[in-house]
Amino acid sequence: MIYTKLLDQGVIAANDRLEQYLPVHGTAVGRITLQSCLTHTSGLPREVGGRCIRFKQGMATVLGRGPQPQDVAEFMRHLREATVTDAGVCRYSNVGGAALGHALAAAAGVNYPGLVQEHLATALACPTLRVEEAVKHHCVDDAVSYTVFGGRARSWTGRGYAPAVAIRGSAQDFATILTALLVQDGPFQDCFKTLHVDSKGRVAAGFFVDKINGRDMAWHSGFAAGFASHLIIDLERCRGAFVSVITPTPTVDVEVLALETLESDG
Repeated sequence: MIYTKLLDQGVIAANDRLEQYLPVHGTAVGRITLQSCLTHTSGLPREVGGRCIRFKQGMATVLGRGPQPQDVAEFMRHLREATVTDAGVCRYSNVGGAALGHALAAAAGVNYPGLVQEHLATALACPTLRVEEAVKHHCVDDAVSYTVFGGRARSWTGRGYAPAVAIRGSAQDFATILTALLVQDGPFQDCFKTLHVDSKGRVAAGFFVDKINGRDMAWHSGFAAGFASHLIIDLERCRGAFVSVITPTPTVDVEVLALETLESDG
């Protein structure tokens, strides 16, 4: 949403490179475009690090801690060292998503939490929408999530990967965002324009677009801090649903729940 807004305002261009905004000059990563990060065709890996880091990430998730605690400086170091392979092929990348978020923030002259505050929370009047901070894991009235052992799960607060995993808000906040996306000819309609097509399907501005039940639907899903979430929009009927389920592991078929909610008459 923020990408299309800044694009319409002329703050960024689709073919701008990461090196124009981030400290990745002289690397293969620096030549990656903003749009390729948005469509997951940048060639960046899903995450950086070897087996040891991936094991630590898995254990952190099970224990209810953030699996990607890196600050921005450490993330930038990982980004500069990242290997770019199969550019142009759609392959989901949290690294690319995080890099894009930091690049958009730099283009707007703020940090990533400030970007979310200005362009989403304040602009759409979402009072509890925020990028989580390590010093404030929970706010009053936050839903509580749990680990597989029954303990309270912590919010994921690593600022490095924050653009990929660290936004939190109330159910009303996400209903407000969904409503804004559904406004026909509204400021966010460009979010659903197809930007990349391959054998796996179509990709719009951060959304995947598939033919479901005979109609074009845009969707995105994720898991963070004990919550599995899925947003789906019926582009032909201008209806949408957002479902977030408390679960210690990303095993709940939240996509089915969201589709059933969307197709219900309620």
